[in-house]
Amino acid sequence: CIEAPDYTLRFEPQMIEMLISACGDLPIEYEDIEAVVDASNSLLFRFTVIEYASELIEEALQDADATPPFDLLTPERLARVRVATGLPPSQSYTVLLSDEAKPFRDALVAMRVLREAYSMPKPEVVEKAHRRLVTKGNPSELVKAARLTGDKAVKADEVLALVRRYNLRLVSAVDRFLAKLVELWMASDKKMYLLEDARIVAAARHAAGVCPAQYEWLLGNGDIAKQIRDTLAELGLFCGKPADADDINNAHAALLKSLKPSPLVEALKGRVKKEAIDGVRVAVLGAGWNWGRVTGLECVFVEAAKRCPKPCEEGLLASAPRLAEARNACPSFVDVRWLKALLDHHHDDGIVVRSAMEEAGLFRDMASLKSYNDYSEALGTWTHDACVAAGFEVDKCAATVADVRLKIFSMKGVEWSVFDPIVAAAFVPAQKAGGHLFDAEILADAIKRSVTSRQWQNFYPFLGLANAGDPTAVAVREKLDGLLAGEAYTLATETAVRELVTQPKPPKFYLAAEKLGFMDMDVEKAKKVLEHARTMTGQAATTFDKFLARILPLADEARADKTGPLELFGSAENIVKASKGKGMRASTTYSSYLRGLDVIAAGGAEAFIAAHTDKAAWKALKSKKPTAEKLEKEATEAREIQKLLVQLRLQPEAYARATWAAAYDAREASATDNS
Repeated sequence: CIEAPDYTLRFEPQMIEMLISACGDLPIEYEDIEAVVDASNSLLFRFTVIEYASELIEEALQDADATPPFDLLTPERLARVRVATGLPPSQSYTVLLSDEAKPFRDALVAMRVLREAYSMPKPEVVEKAHRRLVTKGNPSELVKAARLTGDKAVKADEVLALVRRYNLRLVSAVDRFLAKLVELWMASDKKMYLLEDARIVAAARHAAGVCPAQYEWLLGNGDIAKQIRDTLAELGLFCGKPADADDINNAHAALLKSLKPSPLVEALKGRVKKEAIDGVRVAVLGAGWNWGRVTGLECVFVEAAKRCPKPCEEGLLASAPRLAEARNACPSFVDVRWLKALLDHHHDDGIVVRSAMEEAGLFRDMASLKSYNDYSEALGTWTHDACVAAGFEVDKCAATVADVRLKIFSMKGVEWSVFDPIVAAAFVPAQKAGGHLFDAEILADAIKRSVTSRQWQNFYPFLGLANAGDPTAVAVREKLDGLLAGEAYTLATETAVRELVTQPKPPKFYLAAEKLGFMDMDVEKAKKVLEHARTMTGQAATTFDKFLARILPLADEARADKTGPLELFGSAENIVKASKGKGMRASTTYSSYLRGLDVIAAGGAEAFIAAHTDKAAWKALKSKKPTAEKLEKEATEAREIQKLLVQLRLQPEAYARATWAAAYDAREASATDNS
């Protein structure tokens, strides 16, 4: 007998690939990823749960300041990723937050992408975060156009969620299309339903800058199209029987003839049809680029057309110097990424826009692009712009960057997309520093200002090759250093730059003390304060750091001698003020520290307990009263923290300090007053 196949197994390679892609450059073992996939075996919708978890990891990595493991399960993050993926709660976070998913969450913790003390919000809390996001935080164009609020705005997000599940690349175009369609329909006499009037649909198509392929599926009989139309009906936007596609196309053609010619149509009058130019406009908008006025790509095309000899058979992109002049004639055209993509042979959006230009006769063929490819692509780079900003001639910058760019492409392990912004960010500082472009401090500062932490790794191979004497790497350095014409200097090593880039930030309370005039402090001692706080509480010391940063200015206001140390914990009221706020609790701010000092003052844990048995602070702990052993541990760490604060000259060795019990009483009194 043949065992029935487990068809779910065929998806496991895809699930593993999703997690590998999401983790990027994180040092994750393949076995850990396999363990996560295995842990999903018992879950409903395991494929979509892993898709959702992968997106959570990817979103967390977009924060350059965050370091793994992350708190992936905050309500706000869960809501944002729900919107990004279009997955319903029942196939995403509801499963992820369930008891059945604990082994799956444990596997994520073991993979070091989910922190051990992770958030576990209730599904209704995530729903509220989602509601805030789609109604106020980041409402869609459809929500804004239909003026939807509350439940209706949430329902409108279901429309876009369905579009995401159909084709993620269509979301922006469909959102724009539906928004314009609703605006035009609401301004009409409403004798026909939303999708019935071919003229209104055609006008929405033009106003939104979409092509038929991006919206015509909505008019069909597919399951998702029907669900979208039903959902719109629930919002009071009844679609009716969709207009015929041919009628819409005819209405669109008639609309184009009736419109005032655009600047590009005027510039190419008699040479290119209006309909063909509108196709270029749609392709540009579909790529997410700006089109009209002085900030859009149309301005560059208009200026290029003016400079192109009639009838401009060679196309608008055939001359790099002419294209550079056209771009410079549009001073508000600052986002060069559009131009870079347009001149990139392999960029998806560039290919689509060039195809539309070719249909319009504005772009001849790839041969014409290749004839000026090196020069023209240099024009759109960050390094070229930085070179020009530093005062060098445009042509000299373009020639240098073009040569460097081709050399970088030939180097194993070095990525131009990372090398380009880093060198650009270092260019002007290097010029001011005597032309030392590849100096360690200048490169480290440029790296931190120009790329995310996930991209740093892709620059270091260049330094390794250059220090090893690789001929291509040496030629790149000489070319750029020759442009800056600086004096001889020591080439940065990978180790030197890494140390400067990854140098951790000082604690928040250290920076707060510096603002108050406490200079020449030892940052290592400040870090040790937080190390002892972490040992004392058994939790991350970020909240204790935040607490100290808040209490410093409060203590500063109260001191008479502005040159001496602070009585940091002299006021119970100030302690309470500094310990309030989002995520701030007594247990993670002052409790363990003050209690530890009180244990020392009492002569030991047993004496402390005996003295506090009848105090409100001790009674409030109920079943969570610390053992004598824990109290002694708190006392040991509190003593070390106290010594360090004295050594940092933030407080004197002896002063009238508020006790743990007094701080508790002040906090309770404050809570009563607020209520």
